Amino acid sequence: MYVSLNVCNSKCSFNKLGAKTILDRIRGRFRKEDLSQVVVEPSCEEIDDGSDDQDFEMDISHLHISFVVPEPIKGSGGHRNIYRAVKFLRDDGHLITVYYTQTSESPETVKKKVNDWFYDMHDVEFRKYTGRIRKSDVAIATWWETAYAVNNNLDNIRYPFYFVQDFEPSFYPVCSSYILAENTYRLGFSHICSGQWCSDFLQKKYNAEADFFQFPVNTGVYNSVNHKRTKQNKNIIFFAKPEMNRRCYEIGVMALEEFHKIRPDVEIILWGSNNVDVKSLPFKATSLGLLPTIDDLADLYANADIGIVFSTTNPSLVPYEMLCCGCPVVDLDLDGAVFKYGGSEDRVFLFSPEPKKMAMQIADVIDNEKLLSEKAASGREWVLRDFPTEEEMGRMICDMILNKIKTGQLYH
Repeated sequence: MYVSLNVCNSKCSFNKLGAKTILDRIRGRFRKEDLSQVVVEPSCEEIDDGSDDQDFEMDISHLHISFVVPEPIKGSGGHRNIYRAVKFLRDDGHLITVYYTQTSESPETVKKKVNDWFYDMHDVEFRKYTGRIRKSDVAIATWWETAYAVNNNLDNIRYPFYFVQDFEPSFYPVCSSYILAENTYRLGFSHICSGQWCSDFLQKKYNAEADFFQFPVNTGVYNSVNHKRTKQNKNIIFFAKPEMNRRCYEIGVMALEEFHKIRPDVEIILWGSNNVDVKSLPFKATSLGLLPTIDDLADLYANADIGIVFSTTNPSLVPYEMLCCGCPVVDLDLDGAVFKYGGSEDRVFLFSPEPKKMAMQIADVIDNEKLLSEKAASGREWVLRDFPTEEEMGRMICDMILNKIKTGQLYH
C-alpha cells in the first residue's frame, strides 16, 4: 500500500503534532508491511507558524540568516545586489533562508527565477513569507514593506538589519505609503546601505545607525578590453524606465526631442525597460528594452558616444558600469549630484534639468572627442581605484554583520 501524507496547513492539528508523531499514530492502525512506502510530503504552500522553531546556540561562523525579499524582477539591479549578498554569505558558510513576498508562486518557482536571472542559489532555502520568520541569528529587511515583517518577528531574531538601497519614501507622493516607508528608518535596525549617500542621509535625518558599502562593479564584464567599439555611427544611449519615477523618463524624452532637432544624424537608443512605447516618442529612436545578458549591456555601453542615466536619489550601478566600458555619462545637475561621482565633475557631465538647455549642452559636446575621452577615462580610473569587486562587497557586508554581533557597532 502506498500512502502519501501531505502536511499542508498550520490550522490542521496534524501539522502541530509533527510528521513523526503522525506516522507513529498511522502505524498503530496499519500492518507494518503495509507501511513500507509511506511518504511524507511537506507542502510548498505550508503556512510557517513557527511551530518548527528550535532553539540553537549562535555559531558566528555559521549564522542562521533570514532575508526578507520582494518578488524577484527580471533585470532589477536592486535584486541583483540583494542576491549577490545572499550568495556571498552562503559561500562564507552561513545558513541562509530567503522569505519572499508579493507573489503566490511556489518556492521552487521563485528560486528558479533567481537562479536564472541573478545568481546560483544552491543550498539556499526559499520560503513564502506568511507572517512568521523562524528563529534567526540575523534577519535582513530589503524593502520598506519587508522591514515591518522583520519588526513583527523580533521575538525570533537576535540581530535585525535593514539593507537600504535608496530613500524609498521618495518613490511616492507625500501620502500614507511615503510616511509608512519613512517610519521604517525609525525602527532601530542596523542599516547596511548601498553607497555613502544613503548612509549619510539616514544618519543625519533620522539619527539612524547606518554604514555603507561602495557599489561593486563587475570589471570582468564591464571593461573596454573585452568589449571593443564596433559601431561606426554616433549614438546616444538613454536608460529609459517610464515605470520608475526617480529615473525622470519624461525629462529625458523632452531633452532628446530637442536634441534630435539639432542633430538628427545622431542615433538615439533607449534601453532598460519593456514599457517604452517607441511609436509614441516624438523622435526616431531604437528601443532595446531589457537586454538579455550583462555582456549585452557592456557591448551597448562600449559602443555609445554618450550615456544618459538620471538618478534623483541614490544612483544605480549603471553610470559606473558605463564608465568602466569607456562611455561618458550625463546626469542631472541637482543639489548634491556631484557627490555621487566622488565630488568631481571631471568624471561626469552634469547638465541642466531644463530639457532645452540640456539638449544644447549635449549638442555642444557630442563632437568633442577629446573631452568625451577625458571624461570617460577619468571616470573609469576612479571606479577601478575606489570601487570594490563583487567579492569585496560581500566581505564588507559580512564584516558589518559580524562586527555588530561582536562589538555592538557596525563596520566603519
